[in-house]
Amino acid sequence: MPKKRTVWLCLQLLLALGTPVLLGVVALYFESRSLQPQGSIVDAHLVGLISIALSLLPIALMLIGFIALIYVRGRLVGVLLMASCIACVLAAFASTELRNSIRLSAFEQFAARAAPLVKAVEDYQRVRGHLPKKLDRLVPDYLSQVPETGLGAYPEFEYLVIVPDTETPTWGLTVEISGSPPERLLYRASGDYSDIDATKTTVNDWTLESHQIQR
Repeated sequence: MPKKRTVWLCLQLLLALGTPVLLGVVALYFESRSLQPQGSIVDAHLVGLISIALSLLPIALMLIGFIALIYVRGRLVGVLLMASCIACVLAAFASTELRNSIRLSAFEQFAARAAPLVKAVEDYQRVRGHLPKKLDRLVPDYLSQVPETGLGAYPEFEYLVIVPDTETPTWGLTVEISGSPPERLLYRASGDYSDIDATKTTVNDWTLESHQIQR
């Protein structure tokens, strides 16, 4: 095989197999960044776009690859496209598993950072005999300032006062993680999450509530 043809074949293989791997690595980078203080919602959106690309690319590559295998005289193009399709599927699977691990680790660190805020609300309720109407009521007696989550893409806590029909009021905190599908981190002072009809993952004293997209 001529040297130039060998080099060109290597470049084609690198492009076919390396592109999905590169997309997966970039998705991991932006996932990790979105969950750090310097991150932003833009990072989270980029992760979503890359995930969609990794999901759709195998379908497009498979169709083009089949057509190339049938109609193109040199079948190398079709083989490379099919190999790239397989690489996309493997990269998407590996990226999803690693991203889930990154997210869980970040959420566990988040739950630890949120502990002073939880304690401040509990102290306020114990000393004053009622719940604060807003988190800023904790300042300055119980906190120097209302903290952020430390998750760059999802910086704010939402404070909830829950008033059951037959029980004394209780409270909770939420952090919205995703709108499609709906996903949030939830803390309830009661510790009762039994009424949540969703996939639940325990994160210290919090729960990660994930809803599936209805098809």
